[in-house]
Amino acid sequence: LFAIVSCASIGCYLIYMLFVRQLISPYRHLPTAKQPSLWRRLFHEPTPFELRYWMQETPNNGLVRFFGFLNQERLFITSAGTMKQVLQKDAQKYDKLPWLGNLQSAVGVSGLVSSKGDLHKLHRKVTIGAFNDLSTRILYPEIWTSILKIVTDVPKLIADCSTIKVNLLLQLACLEISLHAGFGIDIDILRDPQQPIAQNYLRPFQLGERSSLYMKLLHICPVALQLPAVALISKLMGVNVWRMRTLLIRNQDDGRTEANESHDIMNGLLRRGYNRLSERVLMRHLMTTMAANTEMVSNQLSWAIYALSHPDNLHVQTRLRNEIHASFPNPPATMSWETMHCQNYLLGVVNEILRLYPNVGHRGRVVNADTMLDNLHLSKGTILVWPVYATNRDPRQWGPDADIFKPERWNPAESVDKETKRWNAFSFMTFGQGLRKCPGESYTRVVMASMLMGLIGRFEFRRPD
Repeated sequence: LFAIVSCASIGCYLIYMLFVRQLISPYRHLPTAKQPSLWRRLFHEPTPFELRYWMQETPNNGLVRFFGFLNQERLFITSAGTMKQVLQKDAQKYDKLPWLGNLQSAVGVSGLVSSKGDLHKLHRKVTIGAFNDLSTRILYPEIWTSILKIVTDVPKLIADCSTIKVNLLLQLACLEISLHAGFGIDIDILRDPQQPIAQNYLRPFQLGERSSLYMKLLHICPVALQLPAVALISKLMGVNVWRMRTLLIRNQDDGRTEANESHDIMNGLLRRGYNRLSERVLMRHLMTTMAANTEMVSNQLSWAIYALSHPDNLHVQTRLRNEIHASFPNPPATMSWETMHCQNYLLGVVNEILRLYPNVGHRGRVVNADTMLDNLHLSKGTILVWPVYATNRDPRQWGPDADIFKPERWNPAESVDKETKRWNAFSFMTFGQGLRKCPGESYTRVVMASMLMGLIGRFEFRRPD
């Protein structure tokens, strides 16, 4: 009898979740995206390209309703004003998606990324100083030194290999830069990619399609079982966070003394946070730093090479190379932050790459308490999505050429369209906005610009015929 009742209860629950809930939803009056039948999309989470299509084709006033994995209801934001309210004005009413934070913790990424409320404010206060513009300016000579060495090593690497994966090359290069500028560790990873620190760290980011599978498994996993599930995923990924601790925090005691004058990111975090946060939390912050400085930056650089080598954009690559050679006929042994920031076209290329090819196509929040948004009552647990990819290419904000790779749009002196000079901050969402805006924006821009200066200044990139 118990088994029959249990099966009947599960069946009723599934019927409610899959069929009934959407019919009685308080959001059923909102504009709804046109999607395939339930059975064709039951295990599908809409892509950034689908969100962009719905954003343009579904008449709306700032919110569009759609259904994701297992027919779960979502609302996605289509207007800059609504995004501003969610991300800035009422940011504390919206939390990051819990299963995403748990999956990130599998590779040691948490702390500032997943904390909430007052704890997030504390984490941000402690960590923001290690990533702001001033810290990046101080670090810049070290960043340029690493890049100069990497660019010098590339020809030898090409000579030793018949084929090189550009994304792996940039991943290793960004890891080497991160270790040098972020942790004060000098290792020639490009010359010896099999070193333990490289292999142990990069393994989790070579999952391919499995990462989506892990996300869906956590999505359907009950909250009470998510932590054991994360531990299992860590083993499947081959991640050993505490092995990374022994590799990275070897000079931790020195970093905790005020006499230590090192300006790397690790010592900056330790100086600000050792008496406020536990050692474990600080370790998580350092792992988050490595993830962002390595994986996120290398992905953006890969997209940069992809875009600049496109036949339609070879003129951009040529102009960029000419600007670099005009300023630096030979790569300078030293470089200041101010000198790099005088390269206007280079900075325009970086901005355009970040706009057209964001690392994350869309981001989500979950409502943590009943609230109002644009005169709409949102219940606790409602999932909101804002489409980064679609917003960055929105013709209403960027004009009819929003899909065109056009670095000069970022230089007011060259822009013939006055509207492009007044773009809304919430129309460029690669780093987010508001209280949870990515603190590594300055570091990402600087490393991208410097790496492109080194690579494009020395090499020509073309796609195979």
